[in-house]
Amino acid sequence: RAVEELLTGFMLYHASGSAVMDGKSRWQDEVGNAVVSPVITLRDQPHNPAFAGVTTFDGDGMPTREHVLFDSGKLCMHLHDCYSAKRCKTTSNHMSGGPFGMSLAPGGSLLADLLRSRREILLVDRFSGNTDAIKGDFSGVAKSSRLYVDGKDSGAVTETMIAGNFFEFAKKIEAASLETEAVGGSFTSPWLLVDGISVTGG
Repeated sequence: RAVEELLTGFMLYHASGSAVMDGKSRWQDEVGNAVVSPVITLRDQPHNPAFAGVTTFDGDGMPTREHVLFDSGKLCMHLHDCYSAKRCKTTSNHMSGGPFGMSLAPGGSLLADLLRSRREILLVDRFSGNTDAIKGDFSGVAKSSRLYVDGKDSGAVTETMIAGNFFEFAKKIEAASLETEAVGGSFTSPWLLVDGISVTGG
């Protein structure tokens, strides 16, 4: 859930046709360029029955199709519906109301191995706090999260805050787990090993 809240949420905002149209996207001229860690490959699969958002047509009535949104860290496309495409003088890629079923590609390491890769690791399940979509800043509470020491679960954490900047940490994602989990019926994701996030707690 933290991956969805702190990574893909920011990614989709700056890749969205509406943000490009309004001049708010940092990635307005970045299609084809690396904008996040090469660990990240993100697909939209609107016809995959495993997802709750499976659909044949987008909100504009256009037929949906599978897209690779980010490939090894590179931005592949802006997510345009008919309106933003017209305003930006390009063509719709049938994404009105989408993405519909996102999957983040797994890595090659078991989660247990990632948890042993540092002496101390905070395993963040959920984030509750403030985000600034344009600047990329976030700060809040790491909820349902646990501390691992030398690969062993030391228990749940309380009153633990995390803070950082999306544009900085998104390039410091070091690895993804082989295991993936379903999040909210419309997203599957591996666990990610991330550097560059501040952690404070009692």
